[in-house]
Formats: sequence, structure tokens, C-alpha cells
Amino acid sequence: MADWRFLAAFVLLTATLTGCIGSGTEPQEVGPADIGSAKGVTPDATTEAADTVLPAPTWEVGQWWSYESPQIGAYTYVVTEDAGQDWFIETTNEDVAFFHARQELSMMGEIRKDDLAGSQGSDRVQFFHFPLEAGKSWTTPWDGEQHTITVLDVVEGVANLEARVDGALATTYTYDASTGWFGEIQFYDANETIVFEAGPTDAGTSFTGEVARWTFHADVGGGGTLQPVALPINVEFDVPEEATDIWVSLEAHCPSGAFLFGFGPEDEGPGGENGWGVIEPCPYMTSFETVAVEDPVPGRWDGGVIAGSPAAQGEFLFVIVVRTLERVPVTA
Repeated sequence: MADWRFLAAFVLLTATLTGCIGSGTEPQEVGPADIGSAKGVTPDATTEAADTVLPAPTWEVGQWWSYESPQIGAYTYVVTEDAGQDWFIETTNEDVAFFHARQELSMMGEIRKDDLAGSQGSDRVQFFHFPLEAGKSWTTPWDGEQHTITVLDVVEGVANLEARVDGALATTYTYDASTGWFGEIQFYDANETIVFEAGPTDAGTSFTGEVARWTFHADVGGGGTLQPVALPINVEFDVPEEATDIWVSLEAHCPSGAFLFGFGPEDEGPGGENGWGVIEPCPYMTSFETVAVEDPVPGRWDGGVIAGSPAAQGEFLFVIVVRTLERVPVTA
């Protein structure tokens, strides 16, 4: 493993330096989008009934829905497989696919045919309870919490729904019978401020293109509080030949002292030409996620965090993921 002792010396020597680095963006709002008439959805009801009481839709492999979000940009969901009792949904967006692979987003993977319930481990997230009609309410697990979902109204084939946790607003969204799935969606924090939102831009059938799939080879990390004497938190991991990149996330609050986060091939350490890292005097505050290394050198890597604060204040949390991306064609 690379020798980190010289890095501890850096922390002690820069304990009195100052600086400031930060990041972050404010959430934005998007207006409603009109995506037109039905494309490949077969409702089992009369036109008049479909306006106020909405049945479950019929999907097919190759069905797709495109959205736009101020937080993540454009992305498309695609039905890539008929898995018996479930449909299987994937996405064209590499970031959305990555976060699904790590966090199991309930709007991807197995979607139950009968009611479009998503999957999170053994839980089924019942976004909808068909037939949808105004005033209908039910409970379902979603992101580890029990949500109470209510259909507020159904107007011209669009149902407006809200999900609450212990009475607090968590999510608002719509179901559009013309496309057979989500329309607008907004997620809220504890202050009922929008933290993520997306709106539809198009939908259809017979998708032509590729979806993104990730394979993880290493997923390591650590965290802690800063102390007057800098003690390293070390990680080691292997990078295989097929790895396409190394992704990292870092949250750090260092009021005083110095902060180092990095990694590299075992014979180079973070300071080598193939490694990556940040070395900052404090105060240093940051929160970011990024692809740190593309086409990484295969072999054994090591690294981690060395940070110290004379006042013993501050904390940090980091994650390192070695991964491989595949772009897979969809065949209907």
C-alpha cells in the first residue's frame, strides 16, 4: 500500500491556512408538458369513462417515455423485457441507470403488469391503484417509508396524485391515460420544497436505440469526524481490465486544518500521473459527485482520506465506485 505518512505532514503544516470552496445548485421548476395523444396504450374502457375512471394500461416491449428534469436533464424509460408477471424497464440515461443500480429506484427494473407497481427489494411500490378515480386512497412502502397516496382528481384522462409520509407532503405526480404511465412528478424535502422534478416530453412504442447498463467491480467508502491529529482512513480496491471509469462522491466540512482525498494505482498513490485527488487547506466545504478517472489503469489501487482540524470540528463522507458501462440495443 502507498505510504501516506507524507500526507499527514501536509495536514499538520497547513493547519493554519485558510480557503473556501463550495458547490451546489438551487432546484428549478418546470411547467406542465403536453405530449399529445395516445401512443401504443390500449385502455379497456369507453372514452367517456376513461376521462374520470382510469383502468390499468396495456404495455408492450419497446414502449417508451421521455422526460426532462432541471436536476438531471433528459432521459427516457424503455420497456426492454416481458418478464411474465412483470415488465422490465431500463433507461437511456447513464446517470439514472447508475443510481438505479446503486439505490434501486422504484421506477426501473421490475414493474408489475397488473398495477404498474415498482420494485425495491422485496417491497412493491404501488404508485397507482387501478382503476384510478377521485378520492381513492391507499398506503404503500416507498423508499423505506410508508406513504399514503391519494387521487386528488381525474380530469380529461389525467389523474393528479399526492403521497404523504406521516401527514407531510412527499411526492406529487400525475398518471396520463394517453401514454399509460407517469406524467409530471415532484419530490419534496421536509420543508415541502421541491428537490427533484421532471415533466414528460414525448412517448411512443417500437423504441429504437440503446439503454445504459452498469457493472460494479468495487464500491468502497468511509467517513468520520475530524480530529486535531490527522489519522488516515484507507481503502484498497481492484480495477479490472474492462472497467470504464472510477466514480466518486465527497461531502466534506472542514472548518480548520487541511483536507486530502485521493486514490491511485498501488505503486503510484494519489499523486501519480494515473491517480486522482483533492488537497485543500481549510475552511473547506464541498459536496460533489463526479467521474474522477476514465479508462483507469488495471490493477490494485489504494487511497482514502487524511484530514485534521486543530479545533476537532468537521466531518466527511466519501464513496468510490469502479464500474463498467455497456450500451445495449433494445429489440422489440
